[in-house]
Amino acid sequence: MKLNIRPVVIGGVFLLCSGSGSLLAMTSLPGLCPSAPLAIYSASGFSCTLGGLTFEDFSFASFRTFGATHESAIIVSPIDDRTDVGFTFSGPFSVPAYGIGDYFIDFIALQAAPSIDGATASLVGAGLSPGSHIFLTATQCLSNAGYLCLESDSLTDYATGAGSKLSSSVVFAPADQVFVDLDLHLSGGSTLQSFSYRLDPGQSHGFGTTEAAEPPAILLVAGGLLLAIGGKASQARNRKHAAAPTADLPAPQRAYSGYSPFDRSRC
Repeated sequence: MKLNIRPVVIGGVFLLCSGSGSLLAMTSLPGLCPSAPLAIYSASGFSCTLGGLTFEDFSFASFRTFGATHESAIIVSPIDDRTDVGFTFSGPFSVPAYGIGDYFIDFIALQAAPSIDGATASLVGAGLSPGSHIFLTATQCLSNAGYLCLESDSLTDYATGAGSKLSSSVVFAPADQVFVDLDLHLSGGSTLQSFSYRLDPGQSHGFGTTEAAEPPAILLVAGGLLLAIGGKASQARNRKHAAAPTADLPAPQRAYSGYSPFDRSRC
């Protein structure tokens, strides 16, 4: 029985069609990080890619916070400025007068090669009442044993009546995985529009936010084209040779045991 295999482009994805049905050329790569509520990011099994990094295992918690902003109301916007990649977390975040609150956002950043070597955190739109303050502490755990972080770096931004430091950066030894813990603390009627956190991948990943969708699309098209060509070549050789299998794409190697040293759900 002769099979007529032909590539068909639907929505930018190659379909391999035959008389008996169709096969969708799919990829197991995580999707691009979207602009979406934090509740999407913290859903079980969620992961995404941005600027050569894979982000996963997002979690959220809030403590001692009156009228806390729920994770479904916190908008996560990806950042890729051709140098750093990361996220802006938009609230607004606020606590009433005489109130106090903490927001915690944790996640893991992974890369195939150990080249992540820096981080930057920033506060945007801080509003203070007399005696109030805002602190953002970002901790990067570079290696861990179970719940114990063995090596870490921290940076702190703040806005107080006595002064402010709205952005800070840290450089650390190149790593292929970073456990990130963001702790936003507000008190006494303070408000914050948003805060951001960015990592330096330590490489020129060569595309910005508006172009970030291109590499996965190229992989899909190239993969579909290779499969179609392989099918034609197989027919020409009267099926004497099987099409060569597609090589596995390199995946970040996880040296952790499946949970973050900052995982508060286990406390």
